[in-house]
Amino acid sequence: MRLFRLVADRGGDGGFHELGRCYFLGNGVEEDHDEGLRLYKLSAEAGNYFAQTELGALYMEGRWVEKNLDEAVRFLQLAVDNEYGYAMVQLGKMYIAGEGVEKNIAEGKRLISAAAKSGDNYARLELGLCYRDGLGVERNAEEAVKIFREVAENDQVPDMDRSKNRARVHLSEMYKSGTGIEKDREKAVILLCEAAENGYIEGIVELALCYRDGCGVKEDLEEAMKLFKEASDRGDINGHFHLGYCYLNGTGVEQDWQEAVRLFQLVVDGGVTEACMPSEGVIFLELALKWMTMRPCVCTSCHQTLGIGMLNVNWLVCTRMAFFVEQNLEEAARYYRLAMDSGYSIAIVELGKMYKMGQGVERDAAEAVRLFRLAAEHSDVDDGDGDSYLAHVQLGLCYRDGIGVEQNPKKAASLFRLAAENGVGYGRVLLGLCYRHGEGIEQNSREALEHFRIELHGT
Repeated sequence: MRLFRLVADRGGDGGFHELGRCYFLGNGVEEDHDEGLRLYKLSAEAGNYFAQTELGALYMEGRWVEKNLDEAVRFLQLAVDNEYGYAMVQLGKMYIAGEGVEKNIAEGKRLISAAAKSGDNYARLELGLCYRDGLGVERNAEEAVKIFREVAENDQVPDMDRSKNRARVHLSEMYKSGTGIEKDREKAVILLCEAAENGYIEGIVELALCYRDGCGVKEDLEEAMKLFKEASDRGDINGHFHLGYCYLNGTGVEQDWQEAVRLFQLVVDGGVTEACMPSEGVIFLELALKWMTMRPCVCTSCHQTLGIGMLNVNWLVCTRMAFFVEQNLEEAARYYRLAMDSGYSIAIVELGKMYKMGQGVERDAAEAVRLFRLAAEHSDVDDGDGDSYLAHVQLGLCYRDGIGVEQNPKKAASLFRLAAENGVGYGRVLLGLCYRHGEGIEQNSREALEHFRIELHGT
């Protein structure tokens, strides 16, 4: 610390940078982000490309400073002008994503390629990802595999190098799927073992998933559990998530609801990531967990590995029904509203039902109808079991009973039919009742019985 201050006092840009880092992190001095920022800027303006790059990253992420993409681009460009490879990659990714600059995939690829030509391992890895995903270049899985292998086998960098181990994980994914290379799950496991032995968290989690699923290695639930725990103990969100499921289901360990909840709360506290999650379309929500009472949940879908998004909604339903949590309707409504912002149709329907019944919110039939319509518009986001058509059932009930809209039995029957045709059993029952009583549709007892029979027997 004294050395950094001495160098800084003599006008050394490196001293300003290191002293600024001490203030940012509180190393040897009281943490002071304003002072850290001032020193970083002095270092950056003196031409230190490390400070320029780190300032760009801070402004891009909004960490310790207010997020400012224009400033992020400005400082990264200064570092790029100094031909610093890491900054080239970061600015290139901003061009590819169109963040802070006009989207220009070709320019992004050019910057990453320029950095890669310098031999920078991180830049080479990012170039491989461009070929894998077709960003700025024609998608070329074989070229991606070639680059990932070169980075993973680069003897010029230490084996603990993060980019080297990331390349091993990406290469293992290609081996597992047979993309750009002949499928070889055993080789994929070898690569993951190498990454895990070097302490790379994603490698540890992916290796655990291989042991859990018997992919490229003999199924070993205890080994999977041990690896998930190692990742979790190191604070990894994906480790918390998968370890939580082990405790939830008793996979490789004695079932422990309380420990599962504790781990899922860590996921919430740390923020959800997409890496290693068991399904796509991860929804960034908070879970209503603080009312957990550890009573076993009767909602069987909570016990399925459906991904964070479905888990959130199922637990929100449980929050309302008090199966797995102490009932708190106001908090349930608040979390449904958060889920609604992510466009998840099930959550929107549940919030609409609360407005319809006046549960946890002031009764508002018109708002309920608005929400049911909104959820119905998401019917293209179907998860395969008709859940996205539950909104049509609720909207149909409103038209049938004249709740929030003018009563319209014919409209109700058409909505029930749409739900029934898309696998919603309750919709089929309601359609059968319409036929039985001739509500909104011509009375037909035989047709009514046929719908009841289908729902009862499945054919």
